[in-house]
Amino acid sequence: MTLCRRALRGLAPPMFPWRPRRVRAWLGVPRSCLSSATSTVARVDAQEVSKFDLVGSDWWDASSLKGTGPLHAMNAVRVKFIVDYATKAMKLSKSAGQPLRGLRLLDAGCGGGLLSEPLARLGAKVTGIDPAEGAIAAAQVHQQTDPKTRGIDYRRSTIEEISQAGEAFDVICSLEVVEHLPDPQAFLSECAGCIKPGGVLVVSTLNRTMKSYLLSILGAEYVLGLLPVGTHSWDKYLTPEEVTKMLQEAGMDSESIETSGMVLQNPLTLRWKLDAEDLDVNYIIAATKKQA
Repeated sequence: MTLCRRALRGLAPPMFPWRPRRVRAWLGVPRSCLSSATSTVARVDAQEVSKFDLVGSDWWDASSLKGTGPLHAMNAVRVKFIVDYATKAMKLSKSAGQPLRGLRLLDAGCGGGLLSEPLARLGAKVTGIDPAEGAIAAAQVHQQTDPKTRGIDYRRSTIEEISQAGEAFDVICSLEVVEHLPDPQAFLSECAGCIKPGGVLVVSTLNRTMKSYLLSILGAEYVLGLLPVGTHSWDKYLTPEEVTKMLQEAGMDSESIETSGMVLQNPLTLRWKLDAEDLDVNYIIAATKKQA
């Protein structure tokens, strides 16, 4: 993970692995979703957007209790999964030190830019969008601290606006977003429509299991106070099977789909690992768009 560590320069590790929201439907099995970026009107939850607007400069505070701290610790494995999948699916070379060089990449729901920056350091031409004005402002301030990230195109925008403008990308990432959206299927379909044939869509979220409720909501919000109460809603968590079906319905290649859990390996060092066998809480999933 040397490449990814280099790209993650400036991202300190945080405090806790999960990001939840409050006690809600124990037995219900609904779906809804998104976060640091949502979509327009019907696809954007104004309450969700306002939460991320209030984070401000805490986006880059690894010890923040406003919901962003855990992302710092998770970021290394998120970046590793994206790089590994994209280089394999698109037959790219890792040897140059910038394996994503030349790729046009959209970070949909970029928040303060925690994912956008390391991907830019790995060579991608990154556009980061988010409907939260405060998040975009924080991202634009922080990108100036490193010459390699100053070229990131941050916009207060939505995936619908990107689609309406006819923009197309080699890779679209939307991490820790769909669990805050009112209509995740519509959002993922819009994302898929903005991907070039042979391009890649990467999504990460939380599984709707009792374990995820106990750890990410009861534990992180109510017991330990590592996240604001109400950060997530358990009934909006999506199972890997649900996300897989959404990707298929969005036109992504079923045979290309790969999923891995993101697991806290060591609570003391806050070290995370990818584990394809453990999807109980956090997981990341990718698919390739069919060639025309």
